[in-house]
Amino acid sequence: MANYPAKHLEERAVEVIKSFEEPVMRKEGPDILNVIKELLQYFQESHTWYAENQSIIDRALHEHGMREVEREEQQEERDYEREQLRKELGLDD
Repeated sequence: MANYPAKHLEERAVEVIKSFEEPVMRKEGPDILNVIKELLQYFQESHTWYAENQSIIDRALHEHGMREVEREEQQEERDYEREQLRKELGLDD
């Protein structure tokens, strides 16, 4: 979630509260608030889970990145060896 200044959040909250004065929001508002509440709870739980598991996630991402680098290096070596072999055999284009 983006980090907004407190003033921005306060202004946004005032806008949302004022919108509930409109007829459509009086009718649909409670359902919208329930969805928002569920989404906020989901994001809070997700954030908590991520915070608790961040070191594991970071390590896995690092290991994945290292494997990718290793694969790329191996591919470059194979390409180089293939090119050298083509030159030795006189198969250059």
